[in-house]
Amino acid sequence: MLGYDNPAELWYPLIPWQIGALFLAIGFAIVLGMREKKRIKRRIDNGEIQNTQNIDSREIADDFIKQQKENEEASNEKTIKHPAMIWINALLLVGVLLSMLFDILPPALAFMIGLAIALPLNFRSVDDQMGRIRAHAPAALMMASIILAAGLFLGVITDSGMLDALALSIVGVMPDAFGPYLHIVVAFFGIPLDIIMSTDAYYYGIFPVVESVASSFGVPSESTAFMMLIGSTFSQGFLSPALWLGVGLAGVQIGQFMKYAFFWFWGFAIVGLIFGFIIGVY
Repeated sequence: MLGYDNPAELWYPLIPWQIGALFLAIGFAIVLGMREKKRIKRRIDNGEIQNTQNIDSREIADDFIKQQKENEEASNEKTIKHPAMIWINALLLVGVLLSMLFDILPPALAFMIGLAIALPLNFRSVDDQMGRIRAHAPAALMMASIILAAGLFLGVITDSGMLDALALSIVGVMPDAFGPYLHIVVAFFGIPLDIIMSTDAYYYGIFPVVESVASSFGVPSESTAFMMLIGSTFSQGFLSPALWLGVGLAGVQIGQFMKYAFFWFWGFAIVGLIFGFIIGVY
């Protein structure tokens, strides 16, 4: 659709935007931390902190560490505790990323080589290595299945002509003045769409249609891809493992978190779209 054999080529123009977004996220974290400190101090001064039922973060951390130890004992895996291994693993990770960034190796080959080095480096016995593979195999197989299914789906709707017919149908009922800005409208609502439909449906279902419609009005495919990507970058859909891990460690319900964070996510996405215009990503 976009004609890129190496995904890194599509990523290069987004690096300046990612650096700006990183500083924006760090600044926002600092503001939230300062606001929380003031809130806690105010509650302590008012004598309200004794009446709260908030879960102590230290207790959560202790429970998490205890669970990790139980899992390790259950799997009979002996992880090396040598401090130098942290830096060796960090260097290995940087090497894999640089090999992809500078197009030295294809991404698949780089990860395969990195895995072949990391497994015997951290786990000496074959049983321990197989234990790590079994622990992460379900997630890896699920992701591979999703990618293969998405490829089949895009191939069917593209080569069968369904994608073109759907795009032409949308163009036929859409005002001409609205067509060139369809990708902007969809990117603006990227956070709600990503949360409601999941990331896979957003990129594999909505993006091909939007790209076909926008390209018929002369909009470059890269601009559509960049806008839709930036529009949903700050989203944490309900199917994100990182979201459930963070919510569990914080001791809050997923509904409470989404109620609090939804508009922050959306606001960050809008700021990110504006920032992309400023630095000329599109």
